[in-house]
Parts: sequence; structure tokens; C-alpha cells
Amino acid sequence: MSEYDKLRAEVELANLMPQLTSARNNANIVLRNFRYFIGYTGKEELGIRFDFDIKDTIPTPSMEESVAQALEQRPDYVGQDYLIRAIEKGIGIARSGRLPSLYFSAALNWEASIDDMWPGSNDWIRSSSVSLNLNFPIFDGLESSGKVKKAKADYIQGSLEKQKIEDAIRVEVEEAIGSIMEAKKRLASGEKTIALAEEGLRVANLRFKNGIGTQLEILSALQALTQARTNYIQAIHDYQVSLAKYDKAVGFDLPDIRR
Repeated sequence: MSEYDKLRAEVELANLMPQLTSARNNANIVLRNFRYFIGYTGKEELGIRFDFDIKDTIPTPSMEESVAQALEQRPDYVGQDYLIRAIEKGIGIARSGRLPSLYFSAALNWEASIDDMWPGSNDWIRSSSVSLNLNFPIFDGLESSGKVKKAKADYIQGSLEKQKIEDAIRVEVEEAIGSIMEAKKRLASGEKTIALAEEGLRVANLRFKNGIGTQLEILSALQALTQARTNYIQAIHDYQVSLAKYDKAVGFDLPDIRR
């Protein structure tokens, strides 16, 4: 190895050391935050795994099926749907204020009027009454009409809000599925890129061993391989994040689709 090649390798190593230190520090920060978020208090050390198989990726979810699942599971949409149903019942109750009302009542009384302290069996007098009232709300100061109008206005407002939530869910689901598709393509491309970079490094080492290559070629090939692996790890991260976004958009985790 020439003095220049040795010097170039030392410079390259010196340039990589700060990146390695920063990466280790970031990894420790991530682990500490992870322990905090999950409430882990065990003594066993947690580590970061970098192994990943593209075969573990899920089939790309269907847009319409995902939206349908979201509309069944998302609490914001389901809650708004229940609210609209309650408002519909409120409209019916408000309208009933303008309808005739029929009231029926019955009473049975026993009375005794005596001079002694305790009445006898013949001193009691039984009386009964029955009443049937029919009321017609001729004019209630427009109170019933006002209640109906307010209930209808609440229904329209609630329906608009429900549609707004549905539109937002569709956009969120579409973006999540798009992120999954993009990440899967990057994973597939990343595997091929790593394979090519590994082959390039093998060829560079072989050329250098046979005296027809330089240390610079090896460093360049090694840098290309490192970049390819870095991009692949980033793609793994983005894929996992896209799955989490999909779960959030749909409203629940899908264990079956991950098998």
C-alpha cells in the first residue's frame, strides 16, 4: 500500500468517526425514550435490531376496504354518527310539541269521618274518579316551531361535520397507503442496490489484490455500500412509520394482514 493510500484511508476513517459517535448517541436517546414511553422498568438492556426481511411486508391494503373499516372503527366518525342520530330523535320530539296530547288519570279514595279515635269498618266511604283530557296546542308562542328549526339546523350542521370527517379520513387513508407503497418500492430497490454495492466492493478488493486497482477504488466502493445500507435502513424506518400511520388512519391495528 502506498503512503498516499494509507493517508487517504486514515482521513476517511477520521471523517467517519464523528458520524459513528453521533449515531450511537442517537440510538441511546431513542432507546431511553422508548423505555419511557412503554413504561419499561426491567433491568434487561434493550437493543436495536437491524435485521429485516422484505418478505415480512404486508400486501398493499385496498383503498375502499380500508376506508370502510375506518368508518366503522374511527371514534371521531362513529361519535359524530351517534350525535346525528340523537339529533334526528330530537327533531321528532320537537315536532311532537305541535301535536294534540291525550292524558288519562284515575283515582280511588277511602275517607272516614268519626268522633271516636279509631274508625269502624262501616265508617269508611269509598270514592273514585276518572278523567280524560285532550289538549290541542293552538298557540305556544312559536316555541315548538323554534325547537324544530333549531333541531333541523343542528342536524344540517352535524351532517356537514360528518361529511368533513369522512373526507379527512379518506385523505388520511390514501396518504397512508401511498406511504406504504412508496416504502415497499424503496425496500425492493434498496435490496438490489446493496447487492450491487457489495459486488462492487468485491471487485474493487479483487482489483487491488491483483495490483490493478487502488485504495481509492475500495474506499469509493465501501462508501457506496455504506450509503446503500443507510438508505435501506431509512426505508425500513419509513415503512414501519407508514404502517403506524395506516393503523391510525383505519382506527385499529390489523394483526391478520401482517401475518
